[in-house]
Amino acid sequence: MKKYCFVSMGVFRVKKIILICAVVLVLFLIAFSGKMKDEKKILAERKYHAAPAAGEMVKIAVNGREFLIDVYEYPNKKGEIPKGGMTYDAARRACESAGKRLCTNSEWTEACQGARLAEYGFGKVFIKKKCNNLHSDRRVASSGGFSGCATKDGVYDMSGNLWEWVSPGKTGALQAKGGSFRDGELSERCVFTFKLFRVQEKGMSFDNFGARCCKEP
Repeated sequence: MKKYCFVSMGVFRVKKIILICAVVLVLFLIAFSGKMKDEKKILAERKYHAAPAAGEMVKIAVNGREFLIDVYEYPNKKGEIPKGGMTYDAARRACESAGKRLCTNSEWTEACQGARLAEYGFGKVFIKKKCNNLHSDRRVASSGGFSGCATKDGVYDMSGNLWEWVSPGKTGALQAKGGSFRDGELSERCVFTFKLFRVQEKGMSFDNFGARCCKEP
């Protein structure tokens, strides 16, 4: 009788686990289906166009807004090592000295995602050594050195290499995008934003932080 009870309890627990897993799976499928529908709706309503522009820039127009973004990380020169070790203020001044400005968070994200709302600066699926990240040499690479690390519109190194400071807007926190040679999959997502408050700057190393500039058409 005692053995029978133990067996019954074991069967009950297995059934309970199976039921919980089934519920979780159903909820996941519902959420995934909703996401797919939302993405299809966004893509259907999205008006996006990109074209090469003078000065190693790409002109992007999305839903009525236009801006120009550098093809490479600052100083925007193919084959050169981009400037690292930049604080937010240094990055802002660098872009201003070039007659440009830091990109806004939304501009940077739009350029990274492109027309098809890519997850990364090179496509939908993460590929470990596609860009310069923790799976590579763990040091800054030359701009365009990872030939496959580019958006469909030809903007390079938006995933990995150097964190790129963006305009913080009205949030109060400093913001950077794209991850660096020390970071992995999560940080390289187009939608991911690194946030830092001014009080946290002191004593922090910025050797893996740089910039990418934007400007008006």
